[in-house]
Amino acid sequence: MSIIAKDGGKEFAKIPLPEAGTTQAVCCGVWDLGNQKTKYQNEDGSDKYQHKIVIAWEISERINEPSSEYNGKPYMMTKTYTLSLGEKANLRRDLESWRGKPFTAEDVKQGFDLEKLYGVNCFIGIKHETSVKNGNTYANVTAILPLPKGTEKIQPVRGKDEKPPKWVSELQNVSADNLPTIDEAADELFGVPEVGSAQEDEI
Repeated sequence: MSIIAKDGGKEFAKIPLPEAGTTQAVCCGVWDLGNQKTKYQNEDGSDKYQHKIVIAWEISERINEPSSEYNGKPYMMTKTYTLSLGEKANLRRDLESWRGKPFTAEDVKQGFDLEKLYGVNCFIGIKHETSVKNGNTYANVTAILPLPKGTEKIQPVRGKDEKPPKWVSELQNVSADNLPTIDEAADELFGVPEVGSAQEDEI
């Protein structure tokens, strides 16, 4: 008996990109990806692996696409980091900008609990950038700023213990010997949020 695979012809509604610029956001998830294979190599020519994490934010703008299952839900933005507080690390740079103050030597020595970020508000800069690889345009997080005093805070819709988006789970579950690069894996931009609760807004 033959097993025939065909294109089912099902078309998914294309979600428009969120507006570029600065917008209020709230952290709705921090996910540990473990050691991921990068596109770089070590000096001896072997594959280079780095411990990666994903930080996710819901923004104040809602998806306006009636034909999509995500219609009316907040956009979710994500950014992938190497898990490091080294002086040149992007994670350290963004956390210090978010906190509005630098880490002290003692802070770095003790480490920073990233789970504290859930429910913390901020302003993020969003930029539309076109991929050289495939020509698609994506909305990327380019800056993170602390929330000005007196600004009304927004609460995350996605629950703290809710499962991460599919592409995050796939990266968490695959074998370390067969890991795709981060750039190849991040195809799914938005998760399906549910009602959750926020924690105190301090980092």
